Amino acid sequence: MIKFVRISNQYIEELRKVDNRVQSNSPVNGKDLKPFVGALFQLDDGIQYFVPLSSPKAKHYKMKNTSSFQKVYNKKKKLRAVINFNNMVPVVQSLYVNINFKKDIQRFLLQEEYEFCRRNESLLQNKAKSLYKRYLEHKLSEEELARTCDFKKLEEALIQYLSDQDKE
Repeated sequence: MIKFVRISNQYIEELRKVDNRVQSNSPVNGKDLKPFVGALFQLDDGIQYFVPLSSPKAKHYKMKNTSSFQKVYNKKKKLRAVINFNNMVPVVQSLYVNINFKKDIQRFLLQEEYEFCRRNESLLQNKAKSLYKRYLEHKLSEEELARTCDFKKLEEALIQYLSDQDKE
């Protein structure tokens, strides 16, 4: 089942050192950490993939949904967020917390986004799995590859991060 989480900022910053395409997670202007949606899929070793929700920018209104991009609308067909699957990150449960919609400062916006994601759960999961599979099979176009996180490097960074945490 799809859920909305906030991922450890310390962990995301470690990933950004490995791949600068990982979106920043830092809270700005009194906001909480960036919300992520997932788990879109899980690998055999328990690693789950989550993707950040991003605020729509002017350019997004003109863009079409693609295999690696999805617009998130509310019930009134207003664009509320966008999902760039190329920015997915590997995570384990100890590195995220579920968003509490009742207490979150962005609860109304998040609730609209969550409803869309729940209604479109299969679509989101299929897009994520497909992009990951095409990445593994080296079937991304040069343009896609240039903007897609290096999932294998990020998985290695996750394992290293957890190992380092165990040593502390």
